[in-house]
Amino acid sequence: MKSQPKQLSHINHKNTGFAEIPLLKEEYLRWLFVIMATIFSYAALAWTVTAFYVPDMDAIKTKVAALTFHTLGVHTRPEPMELLLYEIGLIFAPVAVLLFYRISRQPVLALFKNGRNFSTLGIFSVITLIVAIYIVFSAPNPFHAAPENERDFVAATNFDFYFHKLFLQKYFFVYLLFFFPLILSVFFILGKLKGNSEKRVQKFFTTFTWVTLGWFLLIIVPMNIFELPYTWENKYDFNAVYYSSTQVYGGSPMLIDGFTNTYGLYAQLLHPLFLVTGLDVQSFSTVMAILIGLCFIFQIYFLNKFTRNKLLVLLGSLSILLFSYIAGYGKLSCAFDAAFAMTPVRWIIFSALLFLVTFYLPFQKKLLYWIITTLQSVFVLWNPEIGLVCFISWVALLLYLNFYTPEKKVAYGRLLKLLVLSVAILITVFLLYACLVKFSYGRFPDMVGMFRLMIMASGSGYYMLPMPLVHPWNLFILIYLIGLVYSLSKLIFHKTITQKSSVLFLLSILGFGFFTYYVGRSHNWNLTVFTGIGFTILTLLADDLWILVKTYKLLHYRLLFGVIIFILSAAGVETLTNTKEIWALRNDEKDRLQQLDEEKSIKNNRQFIKENTAAHEQILVFTGRAYQSLYFTENKNRSAVNPD
Repeated sequence: MKSQPKQLSHINHKNTGFAEIPLLKEEYLRWLFVIMATIFSYAALAWTVTAFYVPDMDAIKTKVAALTFHTLGVHTRPEPMELLLYEIGLIFAPVAVLLFYRISRQPVLALFKNGRNFSTLGIFSVITLIVAIYIVFSAPNPFHAAPENERDFVAATNFDFYFHKLFLQKYFFVYLLFFFPLILSVFFILGKLKGNSEKRVQKFFTTFTWVTLGWFLLIIVPMNIFELPYTWENKYDFNAVYYSSTQVYGGSPMLIDGFTNTYGLYAQLLHPLFLVTGLDVQSFSTVMAILIGLCFIFQIYFLNKFTRNKLLVLLGSLSILLFSYIAGYGKLSCAFDAAFAMTPVRWIIFSALLFLVTFYLPFQKKLLYWIITTLQSVFVLWNPEIGLVCFISWVALLLYLNFYTPEKKVAYGRLLKLLVLSVAILITVFLLYACLVKFSYGRFPDMVGMFRLMIMASGSGYYMLPMPLVHPWNLFILIYLIGLVYSLSKLIFHKTITQKSSVLFLLSILGFGFFTYYVGRSHNWNLTVFTGIGFTILTLLADDLWILVKTYKLLHYRLLFGVIIFILSAAGVETLTNTKEIWALRNDEKDRLQQLDEEKSIKNNRQFIKENTAAHEQILVFTGRAYQSLYFTENKNRSAVNPD
C-alpha cells in the first residue's frame, strides 16, 4: 500500500501504442474482434447450457412450499436458468476478454494487410451498433400484454416505455435532424480552440454543470420531503422503508426476535441521528432527501474528476439526473413515488465509493484505504445486496491497482495481503456491530438473518419476472463489456495502469454486479435504476474517443463519436424542453389536497394511540399494509408482532 506517484488519466501515447495510425487501427480491430468473439462465444455457451440443462422446477416449488413466508407462494416465479446463465456470464466475460485479446493480434494483422478492410470493418461496426440500438428500442414492450404498471398499458414498444410523453417520443425527427447535429457541431467548433480560449470554455461548462445540478437539487430534495405519503405508490413503497425505523426508534433492535428488513440495517445505523432529531415522516423523508442529493453530488463530482472535456461532463451529468431518476422512475409522466429503498438506501453505497475513489487514486494513501474499506464494510450492514457488490468491486479495484511490482511482475504477495486484510476488516466490522448491539440491548443479533430473506427470495423467485432476449439491457451489457476490454487490455497486455483504466475497471465491475437487480425482476423500470453507471462509462469512453477523433480524423471514429453524442445529448434536450414540468415536480400540493380527509383520519388515529399507550409499549395496530408504519412514532411504540 505504498504511496505511488500520480498517474495521468489522459491517453499515454507511449504506453498505449496509439502513437501512430497503424497501431491505432490495429488496436481498434483487436477490440472489435474481442467484443464480437466474446458475445458470440457466450451465445454459443448459453445455447449449449439451455439445450442440456433442465432445472427441476417441481423440487424448487416443493422447497418454496415449506417456507413460512405465507405470501411467498403466491408470487413465486423461479428463474434458475436465467440465474445460472448470468453467473456463467460473470465468470466467462473477463476470461474471454483476456483470451481473445491474447490471440487477436495475428488475425487482426492478417486483416490489416489490406487497408480497405480497416475502413470497411470500422464503418460496418458503427452501422451494426446503430441497427442494434434501433432493434432493441423498437422491440415490443415485454409487459404490454400483461401490464405490471400503468405505463405498460400505453407502451407497445420499449421506446414508447422509456420515452413516454417525452420530447423524443413526440418529435424524434426534430431531435435527429436539428438538436443532435447542433450539439455535435458544437464539439467540432470548440475542438478547434487552443490555449486560454479552450480553458475558458472548459471552465464555463464546468460552472454550468454545477449550476444545473444545483437547479435539479432544488427540485429533487423538496419533492422527497413530505408530512405523509399521498399517492398510492408512495404509501406502499414508503411504508416498506420507514416501518423498520419506527420499530428501532421504539426500542426493538434489528436481527433480534426475528425482526429483519428486506433492505438491510440502515434503520439501526440511522437510529442515533433520529434520537437527536426525533422521528416522524417529515424528519425521515428529510434525511432521505439529503442523502439523495449527496448521491448526485458524489456521482457528478466523480464524472467531472475523470473527464477532460467538460461539455461531455454536462451531457453525462444530465443523462444521470434525467434518465436514471427524473424520467427513469416516470416522475415526468406518472405519480411521484419516493422509492427510498433504491434512492438513497442502495444508491448512497456506490455513490460514496465513487466519490472517495477520486481522492484515493492519485496517491493511494493507507489512511484512505482504511477509511474506504471500513465504510464499505459498514455499507454491507446498511444494505447487504448492493453493499456486497460494492465491497467486492472496491477490493477488485485494489487488486487491479496493485497487480504489478515496480519491475512489472505480478505482485502475488501484495495481492494476497490486500485480499486477506480487506476481508479481515469486513469481519471485524461485523463483530464490532454484533458486540455493540449486545452492549446496547443485552442480546447478540442474528447476523445470518440479515441475509436470510435475500437468499430465500432469490432462490424461490419471489416477484421475479422473465428477461426478454432483445431489450435495451443488451446495450448496457455491451457498455460494461467495452469498459472491461479497455481496463483489462491496459492491465494485462500493455501493463499500463492509469486513473482512467482503473475507474473504468471499477465501473464495469459495478455495472455487472448491479445488473443482478434487473436479472431478478426484469421489468423495464428496474433497468433504469443503475443506468447512471452505464452513462458514466459511456462519457469516460467518449472523452478518450474525442481525443482520437481530433488527432487522427478517421471516418468511423467520427461516426462512433456521433453515435455516443446522439445518446448522451438526449437528456439535455429533454431537460430543455421539459423545464416547466420538471420544476413543477418539487411541489406535492395537488396530491396533498386530494388526501386531506385521509390525512385528518391518520392524525386522529395517531393522537388516539398516543393518549392510550405508554412510551415504548408493545401494541397491535390493525390497518392496511400501506399504513402500518404511520402509527408507531408518537409514543415510540413497538409492534407486538413484527410483520417485516
